[in-house]
Amino acid sequence: LIGDEPTAVEGRHVCELFEQGQAERFSLHTGGAMTRGRAAPGRPVDLHLTEYDGSNGAHVLVRVRDASERADTQERLKQLANYDSLTGLPNRSLFRDRLSQAMARAKRQGRPMALMFLDLDRFKQVNDELGHEAGDRLLQHVGKTLTDCLRAVDSVARDGGMPHTLSRLGGDEFTLIIENIDGAEDAAHVASRVLEALGEPVQIGEEELVVSASIGISMYPIDDVDLDTLIRHTDMAMYRSKSHGRATYSFFSEDLSAAVTARVS
Repeated sequence: LIGDEPTAVEGRHVCELFEQGQAERFSLHTGGAMTRGRAAPGRPVDLHLTEYDGSNGAHVLVRVRDASERADTQERLKQLANYDSLTGLPNRSLFRDRLSQAMARAKRQGRPMALMFLDLDRFKQVNDELGHEAGDRLLQHVGKTLTDCLRAVDSVARDGGMPHTLSRLGGDEFTLIIENIDGAEDAAHVASRVLEALGEPVQIGEEELVVSASIGISMYPIDDVDLDTLIRHTDMAMYRSKSHGRATYSFFSEDLSAAVTARVS
């Protein structure tokens, strides 16, 4: 509230914390403060400070209101804005933010990162034949499988692991940002492990399904482009995987970009 550590102001009279006329500047400051005494530590409150002149000098009236409900609402809104409601993974908006940060770290640290797009093969067939509820359960399974797979890969990686971000963009599209890798060989290893993990049979209702996916990969800053171009290149590589028979991964290369440019022209 006033820039001091809590230990520096505990036990002091509130009037000692402000110069004459200063309290009004803080009269509508909210959030961040913590209750003391009987209330649970860390509980958010709103503070309203008003300075007034009394018969024996200046006084500051402090009104405290429990802000827990509003803080919970703000947290729920933040969750809805940044995370996919079905899988709990970061959504498209948060993915772009995380990608931007990962690209900046890769450039600054001189350590490559890989961006992967993963698209489930024949997912529409699951929705059409088994229904959307089965499709949702399959997407949740894929989200958990990818999370567990990346955790396992990270636990055996060198140099403290490979920081990663797994996101769901929507539909059956997932993305992986893999940081702190040596090069394309590490990215290929992760992609192979992902395809292997997804290939394990899963029971959805009365049906046993085997999931496969097509993965596109771009390396940054080897592919030294801006964020949107990196996303587009990775998407192109993913469609190359689909055209090669699915259940595989492909890296972006300049010849792929040239082929697409030629078709557009």
